[in-house]
Amino acid sequence: MFGKIHKEMNTFTFNIKTLEGHDELLTYMSTGVYASIKLLIFSSSTFSLLIKMVFPFIISLSILLLASSLGLFPSAVNALLLITFSLCVFTFVFIKNCKSFLISSIKTSKNKKEK
Repeated sequence: MFGKIHKEMNTFTFNIKTLEGHDELLTYMSTGVYASIKLLIFSSSTFSLLIKMVFPFIISLSILLLASSLGLFPSAVNALLLITFSLCVFTFVFIKNCKSFLISSIKTSKNKKEK
């Protein structure tokens, strides 16, 4: 899966025609987390699909955790907390990894266009 995401990102960055386009993308990536996620979703359909699959799990587990901590459901709060925390950490690390790969891919593509 990571190989497919990296391949899609490389294809996206090598299709940028101008050096100004590379600079604009690098500037856009450094503006914030939301902008980075939008560009990652645009550059890779596999990344988009994975995020669309993971976020509902995080949201539903968070709701279950909240409901069980309020006493609405007799459930193991520690297990739900651990699962929710693990999914959040996985998502954060995955986004950071993809962001750094996309930045390096943009820089590599820019260097090849300069030569």
